Amino acid sequence: MSKITVISQNGKLVGTWIPPQRTLSGVPVSAPVAGADQTLHEIEIDDPESFVRRKALPELHRLVRQRLGLK
Repeated sequence: MSKITVISQNGKLVGTWIPPQRTLSGVPVSAPVAGADQTLHEIEIDDPESFVRRKALPELHRLVRQRLGLK
């Protein structure tokens, strides 16, 4: 299980971010920040990188919407 970051606004999914599993020493890592009227969520997903490898991001977004009860 890995944590991913999700941003929602008014009950709708705005975006997802999968943090890098490995980082190089001394290289900064960025993270998303929720804007005005947005909510930042952290949820655990089993192997989120597999969605990227399989080019199945709509499937990931469907799973996230279902888990958080978003539109």
